[in-house]
Amino acid sequence: MENKWITDDFDYFEFLRSNDPVRKGVFLRQIKADLKSTKTFIVILLILGSLIFGIIKSQSIFLLLPIIGLSLYLRMFYLVTKGTRYAHLMLATVDSIREQHPIMKTVSLTDAILNDGKVVPVSLDKSQAEGILQSNKEIEVAILYTPSSECSQVIAMRPANQKT
Repeated sequence: MENKWITDDFDYFEFLRSNDPVRKGVFLRQIKADLKSTKTFIVILLILGSLIFGIIKSQSIFLLLPIIGLSLYLRMFYLVTKGTRYAHLMLATVDSIREQHPIMKTVSLTDAILNDGKVVPVSLDKSQAEGILQSNKEIEVAILYTPSSECSQVIAMRPANQKT
């Protein structure tokens, strides 16, 4: 039986696993990830383009909208990097998938049980989890855990009977 974690981004998982909070380099990693994302790159270009257009044309509406867009992007950027920088990577187990995420159809919501018995709501990749649950009773998940968060994100998963 293979002894591997299933994850969408193994480099990110290894970064989280090898660096305890407070993680250095999170801001730079996020900037690189945003620039690699076509959607995010286009949004940033649209914001900056309308800002430049507003400055050239001296139209206040073309200045206001990009400033609002840029401030929303910077707020989301800050929240994501803050969560990644300070959150703990913890192991937990999942025995079933509770429900589908209301917006993202490939994501499911369920409860994970930490080693101390505490139940934590998590979001995980539906197809990967279903694939593991077909042949195993439980999934061991690595979650990015912040106690104040409504739902923790599953970073990696594997059948619960495997250890490394």
